[in-house]
Amino acid sequence: MGRTPVFSNTDLSIYHRLHLHGRSELDLYLNVFNLFDQDTVTRFASSRYRDQLPGVTDAGFFQGFDEAGIVAANGKVRRDPRFGLPDQFRGARSMRVQAKISF
Repeated sequence: MGRTPVFSNTDLSIYHRLHLHGRSELDLYLNVFNLFDQDTVTRFASSRYRDQLPGVTDAGFFQGFDEAGIVAANGKVRRDPRFGLPDQFRGARSMRVQAKISF
């Protein structure tokens, strides 16, 4: 399946302090995550079959087994149509806004 595409991570953080009357202050914060809303793939579906292969124990797995032979001999093993397709992506753009008053 290969590797997933390279992606960059661009976030933005803005802070500003406003001086009000006396010693009062207003602090404003803005944080933006995934600023450019990149929809990059981070994982591909890696399971070839929807069902567990019959007769493969833990010990047999580590000794090796004939996957194609087991599937051909048993007609109940269903292939997963999602195999090799993207199934996980970067999170969508999100923002956090904060305000703090000090007096």
